[in-house]
Amino acid sequence: MALHDWSIAELEHWERQIREVAESFGLTPYPVDFRHYDFEQMLDIHAYHMPFRYGHWSFGKAYDVQKTLKHFELTSLAYEMVANTNPAQAFCWRDNSLPLHVLVMAHVYGHSDFFANNTWFRTLTNAAGALDMFNAHNDEIAYYREDPSIPAERLEHLLDAGHALMFHRSRVLGRKRETQRQQRERVIAARRAESGEWDHLKPRSERQKPRLELDRIPLEPDEDLLRFLAEYAPLQDWERRVLEIVAAESDYFTPNIMTKVMNEGWSTYWHDRIFHALPDRPPEFDVEYAHKMSGVVLPNPTSINPYHLGWAIWKDIYRRWERPEGDDRDAWGRPGGDGIDKLFEVRDTEHDASFIGNYLTDQLIAELKLFRYRWAAETDDETLYRVADVPDPEGYEPIRQAAILQVAGNRFPMLRVLNANYYRDRTLELEHVHDGRNLKIFEPELPLRDLRAILDERGDFSGEAELSDTGEVLRHIVTIWKNPIILQTVYDGAPLTLRCRRDGQISVRLGA
Repeated sequence: MALHDWSIAELEHWERQIREVAESFGLTPYPVDFRHYDFEQMLDIHAYHMPFRYGHWSFGKAYDVQKTLKHFELTSLAYEMVANTNPAQAFCWRDNSLPLHVLVMAHVYGHSDFFANNTWFRTLTNAAGALDMFNAHNDEIAYYREDPSIPAERLEHLLDAGHALMFHRSRVLGRKRETQRQQRERVIAARRAESGEWDHLKPRSERQKPRLELDRIPLEPDEDLLRFLAEYAPLQDWERRVLEIVAAESDYFTPNIMTKVMNEGWSTYWHDRIFHALPDRPPEFDVEYAHKMSGVVLPNPTSINPYHLGWAIWKDIYRRWERPEGDDRDAWGRPGGDGIDKLFEVRDTEHDASFIGNYLTDQLIAELKLFRYRWAAETDDETLYRVADVPDPEGYEPIRQAAILQVAGNRFPMLRVLNANYYRDRTLELEHVHDGRNLKIFEPELPLRDLRAILDERGDFSGEAELSDTGEVLRHIVTIWKNPIILQTVYDGAPLTLRCRRDGQISVRLGA
């Protein structure tokens, strides 16, 4: 059999069998629309993530980077891309061999099942209307580009800023954004409901409730940075609409970010089970399958491979609930035989941070030989790292927490709006919710003692060449807000404040 000589009829035959096997396991995917693309088309889908999307230079950059890497064989082209739509859109590389097409189609059905059932996708996205939404956004941005009254440079700067901020948002699923009036009514109702029955036992200074600042914007810290700016920044209607478009697309892509390990692990777990359950598959299929599968789940020595980690956790969940042993059986009283039901329960309700926190067990950490390392020093000829924790009783929890900090919303710093000074000078006050990791402020990174020495010498710290990612984010916010910004954070345990002026100049000082 010439494995690269396949026909559409053969693909349809295997697709029917894959769908039947998937349904026999209890999967409930969206219907799948398979499309086969050539090299250039796959690069295009990889860059834009959808069949059509408004143009932006960052998509062209992603296209060119992937094309260059593939040209020099520094990376492999994605075997497939799947869009969360109903029916699901699966874009498969036409040059895949027949066994690889079979693997890919089984993998796609795993993704489609995850899209259809996971609560993040069901809550934040409308799969049936996704294609129409992206098409409408494409048309709207194209209209703004053609409007002679809209400066092209301003439009591009707004899109740049929107893309930089689109994932700085609440990590609590289902939290509905309230208007200022709704917030005010809720806070007043909560104050009225507070009991004063025990006030006479408090010190006199605490008996009087503090006065509510009902004209403060926001009334409570706001974590949805882009939507806050779209609502309160001094913008023209078309500018506000551009930010709303980016925010709407953030809703679509956020579930992919929040469930990357789960989603890829789920699809890998099920393509493995589906492939080996296919009846009458030729023996030569198994040889190529083993070769491709080994590459997909190959551990990465310096970071998390979501296919590898997710697949391992899903297999472990099934084993512990289907055939419990030791503490799983005795301490938790698991009777066994509940593997599939538990898989579906976790698929429906978790995201990556909770998935790893709840199901990456100490035993699994040891089996996967996970470890934690940190930067130690940098010299002229090399960068040095030191192993911080290994799989032992003292290292299990730090390793698990380190994995959690690399996934889901933890990949982005939490920035929230404290005060817009809306009725005063409109200086926007932001707070970085510190989780133990410093913001990437300086390039190269500076220890606190070196920063103190620079500030003692200069009195301030400024200069574009010395500031890193955080400075760029602040400038993007200024592009929208058009007024000064203050960002409060913690750096190596010390309070640190960054101030960005209207012209984008940034100064840094220690202290709140």
